[in-house]
Amino acid sequence: PLAPQVAQCIAWSSACMGEEVKIEEGSGDEAFVRHADCPWFHWHKRLDLLQEDQPGCDTWFKTVIAEIGVLAERNFRLYTIGATVSWLTFFCQFTALNWIAWDLTESTTWLSIVAVLGVLPFFLFGPFANVLADRHDRFRILLVGEYAALAHTLLLAAAAFWGVLTIGMLSVLVFVGGVVQAFVIPAGFGLLPRAVSGPNLMAAIAVSSAYRM
Repeated sequence: PLAPQVAQCIAWSSACMGEEVKIEEGSGDEAFVRHADCPWFHWHKRLDLLQEDQPGCDTWFKTVIAEIGVLAERNFRLYTIGATVSWLTFFCQFTALNWIAWDLTESTTWLSIVAVLGVLPFFLFGPFANVLADRHDRFRILLVGEYAALAHTLLLAAAAFWGVLTIGMLSVLVFVGGVVQAFVIPAGFGLLPRAVSGPNLMAAIAVSSAYRM
């Protein structure tokens, strides 16, 4: 049995994939998704796929349920919402910083330098950050890191707004931002076991990996 909203989402996805599907109401606030036919089997025959490459509707359905069902846990749902917003702002900022580097210098060399400075801290501090996340409170590390990221972003915004941002200052701030993220990301991944129950851990990892892409 599923929540009606979850059942409706699965039914829409199945219909888009060419499957015959209908929703049946259960007792109370429950619903069931019934698959009448699955075209995947016909595709497998036509493409002559190997047996292990033939998941079928039942396997796909179970996978979707496992990955969506984990969002029913309140802690993981809150974690996912916050992490998704954080990652969206991170990628927006990454794009904006490269754009500013080009706007300041119109130099592909400086553009490359700024891009490298953004990822270099992951190689320099990544191993130490992972050890730190294993030995200390991950939530506290994540909290401090997010506050540092907020201060870093506000400083960048203020410098750009007042027109005092130079390519040297930008390079330093990009490197500092990379250092912050090098510590935040391992701590964030390490919090997953605290946000979900044991049976849902693999589904939680799959969901968190999806929005990081």
